Amino acid sequence: MMKTLFLILSQGWLEIAVAVGLVLLLRLCLRPFPKYLTCLLWLGVLFRLLCPFSLPKAASPLPAIPAPVIPLSSALTGSPQPTPAAGSFDWLGLLSLLWLAGLAFFLLKGLISLLSLKKRLKGAQKLCDSIYVSSRIPTPFVFGIFRPVVLLPAHTPETMRPFVIAHEKSHIARLDHVFKPLFYLAACIYWFHPLVWVAFFLFAQDMEMACDEKTIRSFSPEEKKDYSFSLLALSAPGQAVFSPAFGQVSPQKRIRRVLSFRKPAAWILTLLTAGILILCLFFLFSPRSSPSAQAEDGRYLAFLSQPDPAASSLSLDKAQWITDTDTQEMEKAGITPEDMPGGFYLHNPETQWESVSVSPQVTCTYLDPDGNFENRECKDFSQFSQLFESQDYFQASPYWITVQQGSVTQIQQQYVP
Repeated sequence: MMKTLFLILSQGWLEIAVAVGLVLLLRLCLRPFPKYLTCLLWLGVLFRLLCPFSLPKAASPLPAIPAPVIPLSSALTGSPQPTPAAGSFDWLGLLSLLWLAGLAFFLLKGLISLLSLKKRLKGAQKLCDSIYVSSRIPTPFVFGIFRPVVLLPAHTPETMRPFVIAHEKSHIARLDHVFKPLFYLAACIYWFHPLVWVAFFLFAQDMEMACDEKTIRSFSPEEKKDYSFSLLALSAPGQAVFSPAFGQVSPQKRIRRVLSFRKPAAWILTLLTAGILILCLFFLFSPRSSPSAQAEDGRYLAFLSQPDPAASSLSLDKAQWITDTDTQEMEKAGITPEDMPGGFYLHNPETQWESVSVSPQVTCTYLDPDGNFENRECKDFSQFSQLFESQDYFQASPYWITVQQGSVTQIQQQYVP
């Protein structure tokens, strides 16, 4: 299960890079416009990271990038062991463990930060409704997801409190207290992808600026100046990983934005918002991978990975079964009888995975390890997929694949003594 999950996450790394790169480019183009537009783009990336849904290839603006597949087993190219897994190191298992360790580290780090913050909030005094004051925090922020509250430092001047409270309530109205923890969760899951962390930190910046713009919509020029002074006085970067914080992002940059911001015409914003919402939908439903339209017809031996009943596809790496009577093939492969003590040799000098489509009428047979390796037939491709993912024995074994009219019509496990 862990290996399968890691494969699903790692196979889309290049497509995620393209999505983040596209948002970075659009972010530059949208610099003069309200920041809520770039926040919408970042949310499209967020849902792209967390949601597995997909539309057909033609419906996506992102290029269909063939997914790089990490082999589940390696063929014997110079080792006399009689099984494919005997002479190979389980790199996928190692990488999966490293990913799990990284995920645990970042989640634990976030949890410790959250518990430490919660401990500091003990003794906070209620000011009114969902607003509390604490002497143990350096900057205002929103805390909580289901019942968010506004926390103010005790040293916040009375003249600044209305501006700060208005800002934090804007965060709650925009659901920033929900989206920021979700983005952190996505960054933890994809901790190995640097652009996901870039997306997380830039989303936090754009989120604060968008909240500033929402807060000052009805402010007079004098109130905007007072608001800017509050930003400068209460800035404390890096205090809240999960929660929207009043002074977390560079105050100088936000002050310049507040004092110079001019809202564009309504029709321009309407067109931009509609276009970005459509693009976000495409991000959400863009394809994870692009199986080849047609595989080469014939029957050949191959190692398999990623059988996907939902997409009717699987990945295969072709190999060659050479026996000690195939002298011509032995010569081509450069092997001798000493290399095949069992009378056979699995030849696979280069690992080349390709994604192929699977026919709805495919027949799948396997060798039952609990029944003297007798042939058993799966009722459908979905059952074969579940069986394949259940044991390393099935993943390390070669299979005879029959392809007709570009689709796999038969999968038969090869016995390796």
